[in-house]
Amino acid sequence: MARIVDAASFLEKYPFASGTESTLLLDVSDAHAEWNNRKFEVKIDESGTARVADDSGTTVDWPLVQCDIQTLSTMLMGYQRPGFLREIGRLHCKPEMVERLERLIPVRQTYLPDFF
Repeated sequence: MARIVDAASFLEKYPFASGTESTLLLDVSDAHAEWNNRKFEVKIDESGTARVADDSGTTVDWPLVQCDIQTLSTMLMGYQRPGFLREIGRLHCKPEMVERLERLIPVRQTYLPDFF
């Protein structure tokens, strides 16, 4: 089990795949942490480093991705891929955004070193 507590900080530290620049608007809902319950402008540079800005008050024409904090955690921790999450109705975006997320989020085994 995992939970992202601070989405903006997590996204800025997350190692996205390198090699391509991308910008998206991420609309996150979080019933338990109001600081995550907003829209984020996420700009990813060629090195895979993200810069995050609050975009709650403006309207832009960037590709929109909507999900709750649980879905974001599941996707970025490597437990489920964006395509599957969209297929089951947990990730809301256009098909071309799923392809972009599939490229940006590295495929790797989830590692949780907690022995409970």
